[in-house]
Amino acid sequence: METAIRVFLESGRRRDYTVMTLTTDDGGHPEAVLPGRGLNNPLTYLSQLARLVRRPPAVLVVSLWRAALLGAVVKVLRPRVQLVVFLHNVRYKNRPDRWCHRAALAVSDVVFVDSEAAREALVPDTRQPVRRITFKLRTDVAAVRPTFEAPWYLAYWGRLSPQKRIDRALQLLATMRHREDCRLLCIGTDDGDGDRLRKMAAELGVEEYVEWLPEMPFPSIEAQVSRASFFVQLSDFEGMAMSVVEAMQMGLVPVVSPVGEIRNYADDGINALVFRGDVEELAGRVLDVIGDPQRWRTLHEAAMATWRETPGYTESFSEAIDELLTSARRP
Repeated sequence: METAIRVFLESGRRRDYTVMTLTTDDGGHPEAVLPGRGLNNPLTYLSQLARLVRRPPAVLVVSLWRAALLGAVVKVLRPRVQLVVFLHNVRYKNRPDRWCHRAALAVSDVVFVDSEAAREALVPDTRQPVRRITFKLRTDVAAVRPTFEAPWYLAYWGRLSPQKRIDRALQLLATMRHREDCRLLCIGTDDGDGDRLRKMAAELGVEEYVEWLPEMPFPSIEAQVSRASFFVQLSDFEGMAMSVVEAMQMGLVPVVSPVGEIRNYADDGINALVFRGDVEELAGRVLDVIGDPQRWRTLHEAAMATWRETPGYTESFSEAIDELLTSARRP
C-alpha cells in the first residue's frame, strides 16, 4: 500500500488529496504527508483524530487495521464523511486486524478491494457497494529481452516474509542445481524470514547461486531484473500480488502459486507456470522452458498481453473517488 500511495502522489494527483500516516515515515513526500509519531504512540491516534474531526475530509480512505479503527471513530463523530475501507489481502493477520476492520466495515460507505479474491474472502456479504481498484501500479514498465544465454535467473522482489514462501523458491533452485547456470535473484527488505532463508540456502547447497539485494526503488529493480527470465512467487496466500503483475508487465514468465487473485490472471502454460504442489515437477517444467526459447517467447508475450489494456491504479482510484463524491451529492 505504501508503494501505491507513492505512485499515486508521483502521478501528479496531489491537489485534492492529503496522505496521513500513523508511522513517522514521510514516504519521501514530506510536502504531501502528515506523519504520525509511531504506531504504538497514543499521541499519534489522538493528533490524527483531532485533525480529521477539526477539518473533516469529504472522503476518508483507510488501509490496514490501525487506520481502519481510526476511520471508524471519525465516521461516528463526523457522519457526513464518506468512509472507504480499502482491503488488500484474503485473510486477517490477527484478531485486532479482524476486529478493527469489522468495526470500520460496519460504518463504511464503500469498500474498495484490490482483487475479487479479497472481496470473496473478507466481504462476501455487505450492504455497502464494493469497488475493485485495479492494482496495475505502473504503466511505463520496460520489457525484458533476454538473449537466451546462461545464467538463467529467477527473480523475486518483495518482502522476505514467511507468507511469501521464498523457501520453496530455494527448494526449486536446489532441485535444478545440477544445472549450474540457474540462479535466484532475491530483492527485498527482511520481514522476519531473512536469516532463516540464508541459512536454508546454505543447507541446500545453493548459497553461491542466490543473490540477496536490499529493497530499492522500482527503476533499480527494473535494471537488476533485466537479466532475468522468470519471476518466482510461491506464496501460501495473496491478495492481488502486485509484484507478479509488475513482473508480467515486464514479460518475465511468472512461476507462481494459484492463490488470491493470481489464480484469476495466471493461466498455467499460457502466460505462467503454476505451482501444483510438487517442487520437482515444477522444476522440470521450468527447465523445459529454458530448453525451448520459442516456448519462453510465447509465455513472455502472453504475460505482457495480460495487462496491456488494463487501466492504471491512479486512473482507477481517482474514478472511484469521483463516483463516490458524485453519489454523495445526490439528494
